[in-house]
Amino acid sequence: MERESPGRGGGTGRRKGLKIPRLETTVPVRVRPPAQAKMMKLDKSFLVSLLILSVIFLVINSCAPKGELPTEEEEMEETIEEEETEPPAKAMPKMTEALYVDLAARSALIWDKYKDESEKAQQEVDNLYFKAGVTWKDYQEFEAKLTPQERDALQKKIMDYMQKIIHEYR
Repeated sequence: MERESPGRGGGTGRRKGLKIPRLETTVPVRVRPPAQAKMMKLDKSFLVSLLILSVIFLVINSCAPKGELPTEEEEMEETIEEEETEPPAKAMPKMTEALYVDLAARSALIWDKYKDESEKAQQEVDNLYFKAGVTWKDYQEFEAKLTPQERDALQKKIMDYMQKIIHEYR
């Protein structure tokens, strides 16, 4: 009949011979991370580094002109050529008699159309002046230069023109 072994601390075991009873000693065990976790860390740092390098590469390539860099003289020549080829800035149209008649007639019709909505009327009149390329100041300066006889003659033209375009504002 076999006896059961009480464990490593002594007692009888399967082998014959002297058995020395001893206390079990505890050994601290440190659990090491699996190899895959180290690889994941390595992969993340590698990917971050790769991403940073890619961004730097893209920035450098997008900012740098292709081919050789131009010299200062070439840059100056290009600047001069660009200035010469730019179309001249549009001069503001000068207030003319025809423009004055048109603006006065259309403004009067707009104010009549929006008589209950003064903000809307003012916005429409401002748009009218903007499209014509003149300001209210230009209009007033032109009007101030008119003699009473010229103003009366233009008032008649304004009334006639209003009759022509009234259908646009109904």
